[in-house]
Amino acid sequence: MINILITTLLLLMPVLAQANNLTAIRYWTAPDYTRVVLDFDSPPVYQLSKQGAPKYLII
Repeated sequence: MINILITTLLLLMPVLAQANNLTAIRYWTAPDYTRVVLDFDSPPVYQLSKQGAPKYLII
């Protein structure tokens, strides 16, 4: 699961970088959740969307 997430984020880096410079992707896992942090060089413009089961957060 985390490999798919990281791969997706890496594939999106060029698209994200056009609007803002993505400087790092950090992640860590715990028994009940995974956290992913995207670091940018300036505040990004974004929209959040939540979808069903399993729970997804789309940025």
